[in-house]
Amino acid sequence: MGAEGTLGIITELSLRLHGTPEAISAGVCAFPDLGSAVATVQQVIQMGIPVARIEFLDVESTDAINRYAGTDLPLCPHLFVEFHGSDNTVADAAQEFAEIADDFGATGMESATRTEDRNRLWKIRHNAFYALTALKPGAKAMVTDICVPISKLAQAVEETRADIAASNMLGPILGHVGMEISTPFCFWKTAMRKSGPRQKGWSTAWQNGHLRLAEPSPENMGLAWGSLG
Repeated sequence: MGAEGTLGIITELSLRLHGTPEAISAGVCAFPDLGSAVATVQQVIQMGIPVARIEFLDVESTDAINRYAGTDLPLCPHLFVEFHGSDNTVADAAQEFAEIADDFGATGMESATRTEDRNRLWKIRHNAFYALTALKPGAKAMVTDICVPISKLAQAVEETRADIAASNMLGPILGHVGMEISTPFCFWKTAMRKSGPRQKGWSTAWQNGHLRLAEPSPENMGLAWGSLG
């Protein structure tokens, strides 16, 4: 087992159990543009604000989810975020995140602490794959990702958006941010036999292009190269 489907043999396994956090808070907010959302993530990570998970949706992903799930999210980039810890830790982290997001023009900040409310928020994100594949009925989806230093995250996402636009392909961007770049989707019709290799070629070129942004560490290079297969 390993990153991106790498095979291996487990010879020893240690299991660490973590108790349920004293407090959990989730939230979602909208941004005026892709760069503002990514810049927020960069500053949150660089300032060491303890984030349990943070997810990004671009405009295309947001629109697809609205159509699929009947939600009414504003048609702009979004961040979904969650904090774990003590009551004070979670409250402080959520406040610091909100202040940073506000500096980058975030609007419509919604937070949830009750389990049912948090599940409702995250269901929106969890519907993303089904919503995106519904954009092209009968097509296959190719999902790929890369890992870059947090200092290069904005550059990587902006270059990815430009590459997708130049390719004339449908390629929504969404997924984890802060640890690895959000994941672009590519679609092709199963009946168009020559289209699949085109998308795979684009994906390989995209991965190779962003390897130059990665620091020469086994984690970054492993994640990037693993996605090529």
